[in-house]
Amino acid sequence: MNNTAPEIVVFNDVTTPEWFDNAYYGNLKRGYGLLSSDQNLYLDDRTKWIVESMIYDESAFFDAFASAMEKLGTVGVKTGRDGEVRLQFSSTGKTADTNMEKMRCLFFIRLSAVTLSYNQIEEVASGETIVPWTDLWQN
Repeated sequence: MNNTAPEIVVFNDVTTPEWFDNAYYGNLKRGYGLLSSDQNLYLDDRTKWIVESMIYDESAFFDAFASAMEKLGTVGVKTGRDGEVRLQFSSTGKTADTNMEKMRCLFFIRLSAVTLSYNQIEEVASGETIVPWTDLWQN
């Protein structure tokens, strides 16, 4: 089954949607986060410094993005019964030690979401399994 619809586009960045740049982070500072979890990266003092560093140093953004893509390339994709479908981020077989770890996971997921297809199930470094948004609402 192919869930792609090339005519549907969602811009992650409302100011420079045609460019791959760090403007997304500046948008968070201006209150233009795409998702509330995105906006919370700037509003939370524990992660605000990360957003600030990405705003003022585009090369830091590119370096962090490249590193995240490299890490995702080494992650095994779990499918079928090997994966874990999570309906709530806060409840899983493996719990994050702290809220900061959860924020790191969200930041990592958001940073790398550009390359994830709707049909993939990915596991991030903390052992958390992420399912595509479209699958969250299916019974």
